[in-house]
Amino acid sequence: MIKALNILKIITINILIVIVLIIASDFILTKFNLIKLKAKFSGLSIVGFSSPPVYFQKTGKKDSLIIVAIGDSHLQVTDDNRKSHQCQALLDYLDSNNIPTKVITLATGGTSPVQQMFTYDEQIKKKGIKPDIILFQIYSGNDFAEILRDDDRPRIDFRADGTPDTVSINWIFFRLSNKNSSDYTSWPRDSRLLYLANAAIGHYNILLKTYASEKANELLHLSLFEEIEYIRNLSRFEDKRFGYPGAVPAQFLNQYYLMTKYPRQFKSETVPRMKYFLEYFKKTNPDIPCMFFYLPSAPAIGAMSDKSQKIYIDILKRSNLTNIDIPQMEHSLYEMSDSINRSVGKPFLMYNMTDTLSEANKMDGTQTFYDDPTLHVDTKARKVIGYYWGKEIIKYINSKK
Repeated sequence: MIKALNILKIITINILIVIVLIIASDFILTKFNLIKLKAKFSGLSIVGFSSPPVYFQKTGKKDSLIIVAIGDSHLQVTDDNRKSHQCQALLDYLDSNNIPTKVITLATGGTSPVQQMFTYDEQIKKKGIKPDIILFQIYSGNDFAEILRDDDRPRIDFRADGTPDTVSINWIFFRLSNKNSSDYTSWPRDSRLLYLANAAIGHYNILLKTYASEKANELLHLSLFEEIEYIRNLSRFEDKRFGYPGAVPAQFLNQYYLMTKYPRQFKSETVPRMKYFLEYFKKTNPDIPCMFFYLPSAPAIGAMSDKSQKIYIDILKRSNLTNIDIPQMEHSLYEMSDSINRSVGKPFLMYNMTDTLSEANKMDGTQTFYDDPTLHVDTKARKVIGYYWGKEIIKYINSKK
């Protein structure tokens, strides 16, 4: 018995020594950048924004209006949706009103307003393109939580004197960045071991995702117990019954969980970043009108199929969020944005598309305005959105005559 215990003790000590040596080696390799991490570029890869601009225009017509449309996966152009895309519907609507137009679409799934801001600079301003109108599609379901993240995307933080600072993205995920590898020497944040673990496991791993988002959690000042609870709910939100892990439902559930549990902290961290985002566009594009269109999430307008609705309700029950009121929350986000907008001088044009899409969805009667299971806007919704944009753009043009 004693001999067995001694053997176990020796094995345990040796395992601990190996662990210490591995951690120490990882620390040295990371801090002194002895194993350099090279950015992998996909498409344009401007701070993770990988989709090139897509042009919509009628052939053989001289363009009288140039519009740049910016957004995330709800605006992204694919081979499947190009002909039914909201920008195509916008182009058709304006053309039918004798306004020849070119629409340049900048949209990549999973990107935040910060990435979209930098991408506009790189792909529009620096190339000398001068749009007549900049159109933003803000997704109410996750863009406010996205602006706090710093895992696979950059984030705006503020120094002690209040000046903005761009936090580079973390190497634990897909490392799409134009930053030099020497920027990644913070341990354990840029741990080479974690980088290898991510490569082996894949970027949807919930524990790695939580670690990468840790700084965003710190912004909300979560206690250890709250962080454990948050990890459990993140696992519930990434319900594979909705489709791919980390699908749109997981994103809006994450945002509204944070808004419900930490309303004061969430607002205090979101407001200055959204304000910086708006002020940045005012300063860099003083003479170009910017139009912000707020796209509601599927549950905010009752546009989920019965199957998705059952899964959604089940997740809310298991996450103790049965009293969550997403329509009201999204309305409050729009009001918060509008308040920020008015505080930064000459206001942008802001539009809430909730009522328009809600009415159109009810009239359609099929509750399929958002694709199942990913809950992105579908063909019918894209047409409604494009026409809505067109009507508001014509109103704006006429108001300036």
